[in-house]
Amino acid sequence: RPRVVVRKRPLFEHEAAQDFDVLSCQGGTDVWGEGDAAALWVTRAMLAADHRTMYCEHHGFYADAVFGEAASTAEVYNAVLGGPLQHGSTTVLCFGQTGSGKTFTLAGIIDILREALPSGGGRWRVSALEVAGNAVTDLLHASARCVLRDDAGRCTRAVLLPARVSAEAAGEVGAEPSSSGAPCLLVGSAAEAIDAIVDAARRRSTHRTGVHDASSRTHAVYQLEPVDSEGTGRGAGGRLCLTLVDLAGSEWARDQVSHERARRKEAQEVNASLSALKACLAARASGVRLPARDTALTRLLRGPLEGEG
Repeated sequence: RPRVVVRKRPLFEHEAAQDFDVLSCQGGTDVWGEGDAAALWVTRAMLAADHRTMYCEHHGFYADAVFGEAASTAEVYNAVLGGPLQHGSTTVLCFGQTGSGKTFTLAGIIDILREALPSGGGRWRVSALEVAGNAVTDLLHASARCVLRDDAGRCTRAVLLPARVSAEAAGEVGAEPSSSGAPCLLVGSAAEAIDAIVDAARRRSTHRTGVHDASSRTHAVYQLEPVDSEGTGRGAGGRLCLTLVDLAGSEWARDQVSHERARRKEAQEVNASLSALKACLAARASGVRLPARDTALTRLLRGPLEGEG
C-alpha cells in the first residue's frame, strides 16, 4: 500500500503576525517499523451557542510518519525512500496546499539523491514533464508540446510533437537526445541525471498567489532510471526506476479573490486534476476500477496508481 508521510512547515512571518499555530505533531517517525502511530492534530478554537463559553476541538489525522517543523529534509528522505536506492520501481508524490513546502521538500530530496543513487558506470534515462490542465510539455527540451499515447501494454507514454528533440537543449546538460521521440535524455551518470532534473525544475511555470509570490502552478513529473546497452529500463527485471512528482498546490476560494481570469481558470484546472488524483487513490484503496483516464496527470501516473511502483 502507499505510505503517507506528513511534514509540517514553520509559519510564514505574515502568518505568525496575524494568527497562531493550530497544528501539533505526535510521534511515529519510523515509517518502516512497527512503532507508535503517527498523527497530525488540528486544534480549533470554538465558541458555544451561548456566545460566552469557549472550548477547543481536536481532530487527528493519522499517517505512517509525521515530522514537525524542526525536522530536516534528510529525516523526511529516510522515511520516504529509506536510504540508498538499488532496485525496484518507486514513486514519490508531493501533495498539499499552495505554500505547504512541496517544492522545497522535493528539491531537498533530489539533492540527497546525488549521494543515494548507485554511482557505478552506465547511462541513465531522465525525463521531466510539466502538466497544466490537459496540456503536457517537456521541460528538458524548451517546453516542447507532448501528446499522450497508450501502448499495447496499456501504459501511457508521452510523445514529443514533433517527434524530435533539441540538440542544443540536450547539450546544455551534456546529454544526448533519445532517438525514439520520447521526451527524455540519455546521460552518462546518475549525477548528470540529477543535474538535468534540477535544470528542468527551474523552467517550471510559477505565478504569484494569495499565499506567496512564486507558487508552482503546474504539476511536474520527473523520472530517472539506469538503462543497459540496449536501452532497457522502466524497472524492467527489477531495475531501479524512480518517479518524483511535485504537484501544484490546491487553493481555497478566498486565496483566489485577487486572481485575474486566467489565474482563476488555472486554479480550477489544478483543483480538478487533484480531485481526479484523489479519486484514483480512493479507488485503489477500495479495490475498484481507477478513473485514471480522466486527466493528463492521472494518465501519466497510471502505472504507479495501479501499483507498479
